[in-house]
Amino acid sequence: MKKIFLFVLCFCLIISVNASEMDYLEIRNLSLEEGILNVSYVFDNSGFIGDSVSIDIFIVNETGVVYSYRDGFSINKDSMIEREFAVDITRISSGEYYVMIGLVGHKEFIEKKIVLGEPSLTGNVIIDNPFYKKIGYVVFLLIVVIVIFLVVRNHEKFKTEEKYFFIGKKKFKKKK
Repeated sequence: MKKIFLFVLCFCLIISVNASEMDYLEIRNLSLEEGILNVSYVFDNSGFIGDSVSIDIFIVNETGVVYSYRDGFSINKDSMIEREFAVDITRISSGEYYVMIGLVGHKEFIEKKIVLGEPSLTGNVIIDNPFYKKIGYVVFLLIVVIVIFLVVRNHEKFKTEEKYFFIGKKKFKKKK
C-alpha cells in the first residue's frame, strides 16, 4: 500500500512540475482577419539569464506541421515582453489547427486551438446578411414585447380578482 501511495505522490509531483514549467509563456490572442492570422503572446523573462531568447512557433494539424516560425528577441529584466506576429494563411486549407509556442530546443509547448476557413452550417449563414440580421432583431423584440404584454395582462387579471378563503364550509373575503 505504501508503494502505491508513493508512486501516486511522485506522479502528482511530476505533473505539477511539468505544468509549472511553462509559466513563462502565454498565448494572449489569436485573431483572423482577411486571410491573416494574428498571434500575440507574452514572455515572462524574470527567470532567464542572458541577453536574448528564441521562441519556436508552429501551426500544426493532424497531419503535421503546416507553418513554422522562429522569433528571436532581446530580453530585459524589468517586465514581461509582449510579442506579435502575423501569418498569411490563404494557402492553408480550412480545418482545425493548433498554434504551438515554446522555447527553441525544448520539447514542451503551449498550444491553442483555432478553426480556419469559412464557417459552415452555423448562425453566420443567416446572420451574415444585414437584412436577415435586422429581421432576427425584430423577431426577438416582438417576442419580448409579447411576453411583457402577457405578464402585465395576467398580473392585472390576478390583481382584480376577489380572493376568498374557506374555514370549514363558511366563505370569507380576504381584505386588501
